[in-house]
Amino acid sequence: MHADDLQVYGHTTPDGSSELMARMSLCVDRIEAWMASSRLRLNPAKTKLIWLSSPRRLQARTADSMLLRLSGVTVRSSRQVGDLGVIVDSDLSLAAHISRVMSVCFFYIRQLRLIRRLLTTDAAYTLIHSRLDYCNGLYLPAYRITS
Repeated sequence: MHADDLQVYGHTTPDGSSELMARMSLCVDRIEAWMASSRLRLNPAKTKLIWLSSPRRLQARTADSMLLRLSGVTVRSSRQVGDLGVIVDSDLSLAAHISRVMSVCFFYIRQLRLIRRLLTTDAAYTLIHSRLDYCNGLYLPAYRITS
């Protein structure tokens, strides 16, 4: 048996990063023990860690605070991780995700050229927009709702 997309989040001030990493490590160890009792296995090789912060604050972190130790494996912090098809980068700019979406869309447009004459215009639009519309709420600026 296996389970996908287990996510653990934490929040800290820049001074508390080492403490947060220790709490995260303990939390993941407990999750791993629970998973083992349920005949599931946590795969440390697929475990990813990302710090979300401004580039200036990321530069200020020590190398030790950027590591997560679990089950004898050290997980280093990544600049970007994938989550349900969305590439999240550490400064939340979405640059890597948008680049990936553009690349995939251009690939499918080139492939669509081969079968275009077999499709109606509506079917062609549907094929193109299905890729563009996935998670498109991410691209909208956040609006504050005031009452």
